[in-house]
Amino acid sequence: MNLAGQAVLVVSLGKLMGVPDDPSGDPLYHHVVVLGGSAAGVGLLVDRVEDIRQIAESSPVRMTTGSSVNDCVIGEIESMGEVIHLLDAHRILLDVERVRLADIRRAEQARLDALQAAT
Repeated sequence: MNLAGQAVLVVSLGKLMGVPDDPSGDPLYHHVVVLGGSAAGVGLLVDRVEDIRQIAESSPVRMTTGSSVNDCVIGEIESMGEVIHLLDAHRILLDVERVRLADIRRAEQARLDALQAAT
């Protein structure tokens, strides 16, 4: 994705987590959550955002180490009778995946820069 001249690689969070596609969902309507920090230049494609809530740091029940791949699930909270898993966006990708995506992002950034220079 070209975001104001910056290459952002978009990864499907559902596919990454092994969640099957929702056949009733609109394939053209998704959201991209752009990550910052050490995962800069990566966006997560999600099919919906149900709610945005501010929670107290003490609210989540902390997960035990080793309970998820790369320990990306860091806690869970109960809200309106549902359990919501909290993900650490910087742990969703494995180190090897992060390195591969950084290489691809650099190549795509070079391509964007060349296209910009040509116009």
